Amino acid sequence: MNKLKILVIFLTLITFKIHSQEMTCEDFKSGTFIIPISENMPLPYIITREDNKQIEILEDPNDILSPDFQKEQFVIIEWIDECNYISKYDESKMDMTEFHKLVNDNGGVLNKLIKIEDNCFYLKSSLTINGKTEYLDIVMCKK
Repeated sequence: MNKLKILVIFLTLITFKIHSQEMTCEDFKSGTFIIPISENMPLPYIITREDNKQIEILEDPNDILSPDFQKEQFVIIEWIDECNYISKYDESKMDMTEFHKLVNDNGGVLNKLIKIEDNCFYLKSSLTINGKTEYLDIVMCKK
């Protein structure tokens, strides 16, 4: 009886492993995502991505940002490989602030995959301006 119980548990675990899928970079090319509040992000972003385009919406329920802050931004994604990409603002779909122009004029933001854990994609984003590179660690989770 003990051997049968162990066999059933073993087969259940194997079946679970076969049917559970690990997320891959492909899972982050399209869909809806959230960048939750963190030390680096005081407000959450909702991102809707379709391959090489995304819309970023900054959630600001308490209206702490100034009225002229663009809470909706349109981004073009240039995939470098399966997991890494450059993001630039889409000037054809939004009014460009000086910051947006600065990002685009300096080649955009480079986003590199660090790891995938559960349904979250851990990125190191970087922007280089005048030879100086700034880094930001971001967690983006699939909804």
